[in-house]
Amino acid sequence: MLRLFITSTCLLLTCCGGDSGPTNVNLLIITVDTLRVDHLGTYGAERATPGIDLLADRGVVFEQAWSASSWTLPSLATLMTGRHARSHGAVDDRRGVN
Repeated sequence: MLRLFITSTCLLLTCCGGDSGPTNVNLLIITVDTLRVDHLGTYGAERATPGIDLLADRGVVFEQAWSASSWTLPSLATLMTGRHARSHGAVDDRRGVN
């Protein structure tokens, strides 16, 4: 319940922020299948990952993230639709998203 309240409050503050005029927001979501955090330079790995490290230095890095599933297909479908895997149906690689 608290999570719903916080999410709703953030959404309202974002949408009803007053008359500050239009704002431009650039959002880049990078999805990578089976990439371990301990293999990224930005998280302290010895090997360099210059492209991702540059993006991390210039942007926002989220230290904690949760996935809708341990499997890529339902996780990405949830990310792109905002729906739970039981709702969008991407739980079998022989089926598409409903």
